Amino acid sequence: MQFLVQIVFIAWLYVSGSVKADYKGFDDNIIYKINWPGKIDDLQNVDGGEPMLVTSSNKEKYQCMIPPVQTVEDTSNTPYLGPGPLELLTPLFASSQCSIRIESYWTYEVCHGMYVKQFHEERDGKSVKTQEYFLGRWDWKNDALKEKLTQTEQENDEHLPYKKIDSLNLPYFELEMADGTICDINNEPRVTKVLYVCYAHGKNAIYSLKETSTCNYEIIILTPNLCSHPKFRPQETGDNNINCYPVDWAPQKPRNLLAMEVESMKLRYQKLSNAHQNAKDTIAVFKVDAKDGTLRMEILQNDFDEEDIIDPLETPAKKVSKIADTITDTTPVEAFLQGKHCLTGGTGWWKYEFCYGRYVRQYHGETSLILGFFDEKLHRDWIAKHPHKRPKPKNIRTELTHFYQGGSECDKTGEKRETEVKLKCLENAASKTFVSLYLLEPQTCQYILGVESPLICEILQKADEDGLVASVQNQNARSQEDEEYVVGNAIIEDIDVRFEND
Repeated sequence: MQFLVQIVFIAWLYVSGSVKADYKGFDDNIIYKINWPGKIDDLQNVDGGEPMLVTSSNKEKYQCMIPPVQTVEDTSNTPYLGPGPLELLTPLFASSQCSIRIESYWTYEVCHGMYVKQFHEERDGKSVKTQEYFLGRWDWKNDALKEKLTQTEQENDEHLPYKKIDSLNLPYFELEMADGTICDINNEPRVTKVLYVCYAHGKNAIYSLKETSTCNYEIIILTPNLCSHPKFRPQETGDNNINCYPVDWAPQKPRNLLAMEVESMKLRYQKLSNAHQNAKDTIAVFKVDAKDGTLRMEILQNDFDEEDIIDPLETPAKKVSKIADTITDTTPVEAFLQGKHCLTGGTGWWKYEFCYGRYVRQYHGETSLILGFFDEKLHRDWIAKHPHKRPKPKNIRTELTHFYQGGSECDKTGEKRETEVKLKCLENAASKTFVSLYLLEPQTCQYILGVESPLICEILQKADEDGLVASVQNQNARSQEDEEYVVGNAIIEDIDVRFEND
């Protein structure tokens, strides 16, 4: 039975009973994780904390076990006799290392201990036009500057400044770079505060960049250099798991909570441009993992019979094997190669979405631009004209280059946008699903999209002399004029949303 889920953002819990435990006030540094283990036989003898009965707006009841807050022994009073933060950062300054952040128009360069610069390069044939501004300068070799900074460091030694990053209050070391390019608005030199934060796995990369006031900037750098200093390490907290068990007829996870997770997924895939309004109806099948309540999504053509798709919230005992097989039969690499698993990224105004063998787009909110579609024949023609773009021999191959064309019309040139996609193998990443995307525009409306991910490593050896993977070429090379071709992981707006339990 089909049904349309109406997504409403409301608070789904209200407390139906009182709890005797003396709970602490809200503290962002104490992290809780809510788990949904499912129904158990004996709720009276559940370990894990103080029981609290909560009820959703749909009258679904859950017994949640609130754990005592786990604390870690405070070692901040232990005397530290090692080098200070400036001394710890000096090797970074002496290395002349620079960190780059690429956004849709501007590129930012932080050369540690020296300067911060923003610039934009526009190429027209062999000529290059560069627009650049210095956002601040500093000289790590200047003894007067270092002495002033050391004095400030000693004054703040007992009470370090903190910055909230990903809901955690983290201590930082501030380096103020002044004497930047004169600001056109207030006629004063640009100034940037560079905040160095301890992150053991960091590579001195730019975490965030913003303009706090007119021509005054703040940049956060994640660095491992400060982590040997105990006062700059993130405060360790114990795991605080809240387990909520369904009572009586309640499902494993509240319906409204599932609906909110659906809406969150929908917002990741805004409706694209009108290029494919004739596309067939699409359905999003959301599958709840019975073990941990995790919600997964798969976009499918709406060619199933109505009786094949069952509302599991009304008939939870039944399963739909036809759809379930579609979701679980593909590995992440296969899903990527089939264009079902799209990669998204971007840190500035524009976000980017790359669907292998299908399209490249950039978007912000409701605004979306197609930067190119994939066509196998046109790609092979392009490779033939640019033989230096062919893959290197397999034993030294680290990247592939693909050509996407026929995107949204460019206002400046009147031509269709096109993109050269560089797929690069990223080794030693923290996760196999890690993705890094960046976009360059060497010529007006002609782009280079860099895609770096461990997923690419698994397809390098499978590519032919034109950089294509034979097993999925025919599946992905669909014309953008074909009205059965659906752009994106989903045009998820006003579509039927169906749930399926494991």
